[in-house]
Formats: sequence, C-alpha cells, structure tokens
Amino acid sequence: MREGRTNHGQNDQLRVLKQLLHASSAFFLVAAVMIMLFPQSVERLFGFGDPLHKYFAGALVVLAIGDLIVIRVVEKVRKL
Repeated sequence: MREGRTNHGQNDQLRVLKQLLHASSAFFLVAAVMIMLFPQSVERLFGFGDPLHKYFAGALVVLAIGDLIVIRVVEKVRKL
C-alpha cells in the first residue's frame, strides 16, 4: 500500500470476498441437499448411481464448510 492512501479499497475487496464465499457456501449446501433428495436425477445427469451420490453430496458439504472456515480466517487476519 502506498503512503497517503487509505485502505477503503482493501476493505471493499474483503467485503466482496466474504460475500462471494457466503454465496458459494450456500450454493454447495443447496446442491448437496438437492442431490440427497433427488438421487435419480443425479444418476441421469452425471451417470453414477446410488452409493456415489452420497459421497458427492458429502464432498459439497465439505467444500461449504471450507468456505466458512476461509471466511473466519479472513476476518481474523483482517483484525491483526
């Protein structure tokens, strides 16, 4: 950061990053719920059957949790 500049741009970037991570986390969770509710549709779309859709939904939940962890880390680093 150059001297004489404020960090308003950086704050805006962090706010946008948090909003994007919240949105992707919500998308992953909704996708996981839809996969668990409609496994036949998953089989038709992606070509894998009953046991694999549970792993796929689990992976999406792990991604959503990872996004939430990244949000918390960004908040902690910002406070330092």
